[in-house]
Amino acid sequence: MDESQLKPSERAEAFASFVAKPQACLRASPLGKQYGWGIHHDTDAKVALYGRGTAEYRRLADDSSVTQAMAMRLTRQ
Repeated sequence: MDESQLKPSERAEAFASFVAKPQACLRASPLGKQYGWGIHHDTDAKVALYGRGTAEYRRLADDSSVTQAMAMRLTRQ
């Protein structure tokens, strides 16, 4: 269900239910680790994927105001 379909009184309960369950971290996804995709999160909590060879990937990679984090390793070293 989309958030816009919820009544204001139902939103708090839906949010509590959502955050009660563990959520997968995209840094642990094979998209960044194996396939080289760039994963961008903005201030509105929206996520976008950028292929390594794209102009948008290069723009974000070169932007010093963007916080960059490496994808997580599969094993400990």
